[in-house]
Amino acid sequence: MLFDHPHDSLPVDASLSLPASMDSWDALISFTEEQTEDSPLSAAKKYGMKLAVEELLSNIIRANSSAQSTSSPISVELLRFADPSEQQALFLQIKDNGLPFDPHFDDLDEGVVDAPLKDRPIGGLGLLLVKKSVDHVCYQHRDSCNIYRLISSG
Repeated sequence: MLFDHPHDSLPVDASLSLPASMDSWDALISFTEEQTEDSPLSAAKKYGMKLAVEELLSNIIRANSSAQSTSSPISVELLRFADPSEQQALFLQIKDNGLPFDPHFDDLDEGVVDAPLKDRPIGGLGLLLVKKSVDHVCYQHRDSCNIYRLISSG
């Protein structure tokens, strides 16, 4: 499975790297749409992947807009990987060099959506949406970068 190794040896089909700002939003979303439309996924899986990417991008841009005081600009890189063993899958990676943020996808409480609105914690629903929108999602912090990997298949 794609998440059992670092994926560094997988070929990159396409990539885009831009500043992590709202000025880059349209280009990042257009790139995501192109990559999902060119995939073999069902319409529902394509929509889920786009939704997950949009949520992560908005979190990255929002969280890092206050960190722009650093000397180097924060960037976002979207990559589409090709894996010959997963021909019916779409594997996207989002990488940013902003502040470390581990969303702990495995620890998200899915029961929170059933709780009354007044009992729900602030935040976290977007990350749950990411987790539910794709087949697999994982995070790692490596080489001073946040790396989010998403996969949807068939």
